[in-house]
Amino acid sequence: ADPDMLDLQGKAQLARGDLPAAMESYKQLAQALPRSAPALLQVAALRLLTNNPTQAEEDFKSVLAIQPDFPSAQLELAALYVRKGSPDLALMLADRMQRQHPKGAAGFQLQGDILMAKHQPAAALPAYEHAYGLHVTNELAIKIDSALREAGRVAEAESRLGKWLAAHPDDLRAQAYRAQTCIGAGDFK
Repeated sequence: ADPDMLDLQGKAQLARGDLPAAMESYKQLAQALPRSAPALLQVAALRLLTNNPTQAEEDFKSVLAIQPDFPSAQLELAALYVRKGSPDLALMLADRMQRQHPKGAAGFQLQGDILMAKHQPAAALPAYEHAYGLHVTNELAIKIDSALREAGRVAEAESRLGKWLAAHPDDLRAQAYRAQTCIGAGDFK
């Protein structure tokens, strides 16, 4: 019943690929620590891995009932809503994240991701731009490029990605992304 041992046992079971045993260990951990959002989040994540999205959704909601501003739970629940075909619920979570953490990029990036999933790249751009203004990362530079390309603004996308790569010549992720876009455009040279 020791929480540390249950967590360690669950990690070991996950490492060897025994999902049912890990699920039991983390359920016991969540029972031992009933007000622990991280313990319940682990149960929810395992439910997703074992293809039980309905129960995972309930667990994510329980996590947020315990800790309403838990970003990991909000992100996972929003992703689950998008997969279920309920992007408007996901957008509500993104809006809540933006209000809870106005100086954080995650809520704005989430909004952009959801709008891209809805095939609305022009609407996603301002959200990505806002997130980029708060936290400059190659992930956001790539997402902005992708949104620009899908919105038909290819020249602007190439210019911006070129500037990013000039400023970050060792960014292998952005280099690989650029190579993929060139291949997709038939520019093999």
